[in-house]
Amino acid sequence: MSIDSRIRSYESVFQDWKVKEYLGGGSGGQTGVYRIVRPHGSWEEVGALKVITIVEAKGKFQEQSESFQHDYLRHREQLRAKAEQEVQLMYRLRDCAQVVNYQDYTFINWQGENNFGCDMLIRMEYLTSLETILMRQTVHEAGILRVGRDMTEALIRCHQEGIIHRDIKPANIFMTPNGNYKLGDFGIARILDDTQFAYTSIGTRAYAAPEQTRQETYDHRVDIYSLGLTLYEMSNLGKLPYAESGYVRHDEVLRRLTGDPLPAPSQASPALANVILKACSFLPEDRYPDARAFQRALEMVGQKEIPRKDNPPEQKTEGTEDPYATALAMAGKSEAMKEKAAASGKEVSGNNQAEQQKKAKPASGKGRLGVLYALLAIALIGLGGAVALLFGNQDSQNYAYHIEDCTWEEAAQRAQNMGGKLVTIDSKKEMKAILKELDDLGYQDIVFFVGGKRALDETDYFWINEFQEPEGEPLNGRDDWMADLWSEGEPSLEYKGNQEPCLTLECKEGKWGMNDVSNELLVQAARLTGSMGYIVEFEE
Repeated sequence: MSIDSRIRSYESVFQDWKVKEYLGGGSGGQTGVYRIVRPHGSWEEVGALKVITIVEAKGKFQEQSESFQHDYLRHREQLRAKAEQEVQLMYRLRDCAQVVNYQDYTFINWQGENNFGCDMLIRMEYLTSLETILMRQTVHEAGILRVGRDMTEALIRCHQEGIIHRDIKPANIFMTPNGNYKLGDFGIARILDDTQFAYTSIGTRAYAAPEQTRQETYDHRVDIYSLGLTLYEMSNLGKLPYAESGYVRHDEVLRRLTGDPLPAPSQASPALANVILKACSFLPEDRYPDARAFQRALEMVGQKEIPRKDNPPEQKTEGTEDPYATALAMAGKSEAMKEKAAASGKEVSGNNQAEQQKKAKPASGKGRLGVLYALLAIALIGLGGAVALLFGNQDSQNYAYHIEDCTWEEAAQRAQNMGGKLVTIDSKKEMKAILKELDDLGYQDIVFFVGGKRALDETDYFWINEFQEPEGEPLNGRDDWMADLWSEGEPSLEYKGNQEPCLTLECKEGKWGMNDVSNELLVQAARLTGSMGYIVEFEE
């Protein structure tokens, strides 16, 4: 029984409220959000209902063994206590006008024909997300400053309570009918009880601070960074740093996470650009020390130029870079990789060109001849690069890594919506390149869906093409190149009676390997929440 099939029975839980429409969900179908209304004579009160499945099991409860029933009930109570943390956080922040208002909550135990479980229902105010607003319209600088000031006010209060939000992005910022903004979705926030530092890297990688993705110690300044990056996107035609579109690819994220200076957002005034770039400084100590200082800087924008102790970084010239060479050059600044890129006519750093432009002198006498030689050299290098692109890189690919709880089918559809597909890996060389990128990005203990599957009535696994059809040789053959990559005892076809037709690339105890899993993996292993994802492949 899915959340959608249970939702109508929940209309009687909060008196007189009726469910009107589904707004969205997440966590692989474990969360749903709905618009609800309550009639008041000639008008209707509007609200939102968040439904979270906190535990689910197969079968019927009364048919389970006594030991299973005991373990289930104990586990359910533990998860209920954990699920209440989000509401407790919101209760502590209930007097802050810049935080979404949670109005009521309860727990419902349910029984379906083939499964049973417990849902948490949270009633809250109905608001429009900033993500939705940005899809419909461009927000000008005055509106960007409004978002910044309201969100820093929310962070001031959160940080006073010892709460790090850890997932600030447009989808978690909401606009009220009067044009104010509120911070919501504290589901992954953490209360810092006895220490000033957190250790987990939960969050949305596209907006996360560098130290947050490396599983290092971090503090409240990760929220300052993520808010700064949100304002950057709003000031840069809806694009994050280095992105060519509204979708940011993993190599573009890697440039930011490995310390490449951010170019100024294209639509921001110099004053606002300076504030944003400081908030997004690579090193935490170079950012604003707290949300109050960030707020004061935003308030000064438009009144006078914001002073900076250093010059803002130059905007880089985008080139047709080899993603692997670029990633290595960013991570280690390897001179060998720079030489390799130069030999193939590809740029490693746009700053090189900018530096040459700054050093160039007016052409006169021998200078003009030098310029002509230089132009000829550039033309030859460009020709060499074109030849290399035509003959040496025909099958180059880019990969994007998404941390998102979902089923295999949902992952495949989302990959297709992005213009790619779930990754299919055809050689040890390609696998090595992917594992190198995963290592560079700091991924550990993650389960990624990949583009392999089998029919339920078959035993062989295959890569699946864009038409969802099997192709190539079986992947579970003992003489195949992938044989050594299967986890011990895999593939096993089923686990505890559940079919396992889908393939994953997952890391266990620091070692990556292939595994076969069920489609709804999260239902079987709720512990994987926040540690699941999928790899998208884009062919060039």
